[in-house]
Amino acid sequence: MNEILKQELVRQQEDARDKLFEAQYAFWNALLTVNGLTLAAFGVFYAASPSGSSYLVTPIIGASMISICLLVLNFVARKYMHERIYQFMSAAQKLTDEARKKDLRNTLWHHWSIHISETITVILFLIEVAYIAAFLWTRRGV
Repeated sequence: MNEILKQELVRQQEDARDKLFEAQYAFWNALLTVNGLTLAAFGVFYAASPSGSSYLVTPIIGASMISICLLVLNFVARKYMHERIYQFMSAAQKLTDEARKKDLRNTLWHHWSIHISETITVILFLIEVAYIAAFLWTRRGV
């Protein structure tokens, strides 16, 4: 009976992890889409009138570009993290304690970098929203 409960707990943990990753990927995709659309729209506006409101448009374009780069790096870091976990699990019996510790440190560092990158992207998104609001506010009389 105890073994059945352990197996059920492991299954539930795996399901929760999978749902977390799905939600994280959906969130990153949504941010990528919004940033891509923002970059395209304000890039076109900037190309059409480079002198008008460039003090508002340039930071929007810059924040969108940085956000897109950070989000792409998140996908790369997550992929690398999964590859390392797979390699670790495949060779777990062959690794020394020092190698296990090093691998764990690397995995934790990638996890931390993803979290920091995601936080920066959300902050940049909020800054973009503020700049877009300021841009629209200044353009309402035009």
